[in-house]
Amino acid sequence: AVVSTQSTGEEAVTVVTQHCAKTKDPMWVGRLYGGGSEASYLAEMIIAFYNKNTHTYVAGPLFTTAEHAILDKVLGYVGWDPSVSAGRFLPGGSVCYLTSY
Repeated sequence: AVVSTQSTGEEAVTVVTQHCAKTKDPMWVGRLYGGGSEASYLAEMIIAFYNKNTHTYVAGPLFTTAEHAILDKVLGYVGWDPSVSAGRFLPGGSVCYLTSY
C-alpha cells in the first residue's frame, strides 16, 4: 500500500485513510491526541487551504481577531475580565513549555 508518483489524488487519500490511526474513534486512547469535531476539521481545512497563520495581525487579521474573541469568551468562563487579562492558544507539548518562560 505505497502511494507512487503515478497515483491519483483519490488513491493517495484512500491509502492514507486506510493506514492512519483513527484518533476520532471513541476507542482511541493516546496521550497527545483526542478526537476533533466537524467544526475543528472545517477550520483546519480552511486554514490549510488559505495557508494562513495567526502569529501577527498583518499575516492573518481575520484569524487573529477570531482568536482574540474566543480567548475573551474563555476568560469570561473562568471569571477573568478580558479587558485586563491575556492568554495564548498553543498546540501543546514543547511549544507550551518553551513559551512558559
